[in-house]
Amino acid sequence: MSVKQRIKNLLKKYLPLPARKQREIENRLLTELQQIHSENSNLRNEISSLKETLSGIQTIILNTNSVAYENVYANVFHDTTIESDWLKDKVFWPGRSALGYPAMYVTYRILNEIKPERILELGLGQSTKLISQYAASKPAIEHTVVESNQDWINFFSNSYNLPENTKIEKLDYKIIPYKNSDVRIFDGFEENFTSKKFDFILIDAPLGVDMKVYSRIDVLNILPECLDDNFIILVDDTERLGETNTLAEIRKVLEANSISFAEGSYGGMKKSTLICSANLSFLTTL
Repeated sequence: MSVKQRIKNLLKKYLPLPARKQREIENRLLTELQQIHSENSNLRNEISSLKETLSGIQTIILNTNSVAYENVYANVFHDTTIESDWLKDKVFWPGRSALGYPAMYVTYRILNEIKPERILELGLGQSTKLISQYAASKPAIEHTVVESNQDWINFFSNSYNLPENTKIEKLDYKIIPYKNSDVRIFDGFEENFTSKKFDFILIDAPLGVDMKVYSRIDVLNILPECLDDNFIILVDDTERLGETNTLAEIRKVLEANSISFAEGSYGGMKKSTLICSANLSFLTTL
């Protein structure tokens, strides 16, 4: 039933009037209703516009906070390393595809205070420049870096004097199916590392920005056997879905094997998440 017909019926029932007067009131009411409808429509548009504006403001606030945290961690990193005994070259270019300052700071604290002895690093870059200086100060350290790009390996090796106990393992990328999705892995990773143990694993490769569901799952194939009793896993770019889902898989493996652990995240322009043995839980709140 139309709005006009409903008005007619209501007027006849509750306010019987002469036909001419009734039509006049009907038309007046219809005009008022149309105006109310128009005002409601305008109001809905204004609310929608305000929501978009608010969303934009929230994005600006989040980005501003991210930049602020990154700058704070940059200063903290510089202050923390200023009198370092082993970190001599302090020129770094964090961010973008490399670790950000929050992860660089946490990595330095891990190296300087926990003093890991068997380090596995996925991805050659700024973190390698940091960890290799630590390795150079302690010849007994085993530091292995996994990288896929030979040109980058050549450039980096020629630019920085890597110590003998920093070894670069060149493994190509390949795409495999994993839980109904495609994921990029290092070809031969499991075969190379399945029988080895590490107390610090830093994961910043393979390339994960284009992975839709899971990313950087290589370590799942060697967990938990690859972990020392006292262990640290640091995963970069965990603001992304692929890395977040991989973190969930890591937790499942640890829980299934009754391994107690602690977890914490460090954020700036991007986010890094640390999972460690329960006795090192203080590392989650540095």
